[in-house]
Amino acid sequence: MTDRNYFQAMQIPLKRGRLFTEQEAKEERRVVIVNETFAQKNLPGQDPLGKRVTIGMKDVDVPTEIIGVVGDTKHLGLDTETEPMAYWPQPELVYSGMTFVIRTQGEPTSIAPAARNVIRTLDPEQPIGEVSTMEGLLAKSIARSRFNTILLAIFSLVAMVMAAVGIYGVMSYSVQQRTHEIGLRMALGAQQSDVLRLIVKQGVILGLIGVAAGLLAAFGLTRLIVSLLFEVPATDARTFAAVAGGLFLITLIACYIPARRATKVDPLVALRYE
Repeated sequence: MTDRNYFQAMQIPLKRGRLFTEQEAKEERRVVIVNETFAQKNLPGQDPLGKRVTIGMKDVDVPTEIIGVVGDTKHLGLDTETEPMAYWPQPELVYSGMTFVIRTQGEPTSIAPAARNVIRTLDPEQPIGEVSTMEGLLAKSIARSRFNTILLAIFSLVAMVMAAVGIYGVMSYSVQQRTHEIGLRMALGAQQSDVLRLIVKQGVILGLIGVAAGLLAAFGLTRLIVSLLFEVPATDARTFAAVAGGLFLITLIACYIPARRATKVDPLVALRYE
């Protein structure tokens, strides 16, 4: 139940028709405003304005005329599907409790005492429940998803660090095992840049193979995290590109540093290396 000011306060846009008049907000006129999802689902391909519908709600299970269509909103949470919504003026759907929506220009909590005083002035016996801000309600609605996201981000960061350490360790060990070969190549006249290019090239090939295999596995497992995402596809190209690029960069560094260190070794020392 609402009046025309509710849509302005909540910044819900009017798509078609009109909002409630002041008279409709005071007297029962059997009118209703619906959202776009309601019109598309229940009146597909039709002009909803002027249509009389019966919506199975307590105390309003009678034909009601649609006078306006407003934009869709998510009342139950950002991670839920948009549901068909119907808005009645207060006289047509009376509840024991009501919610006042107030839009402010400054800090919302600062006007809470003034709002309480106004309500008590109108009705001293009217109990006032919890006062919340939209930011607070939004934070509460996504608290669980945010916690899961933070937890996954921490695990992902730990996995990335472990992968970096593992890649660097394997590549460093691989280069170390080739110290004798590097010394032999340099003794035969190979330049440091040639040896460096050879080792890095081989590491890059292995890195590309690993990144490709990882991307294929990630694409296959994305369905497991679909329920945790909001307005972001599970196969977000930017995320995949960033992770793949980061791991490939780690591979380059892991190849370059040990290879450069190995090329600094005296060829005679490298030839005696076991």
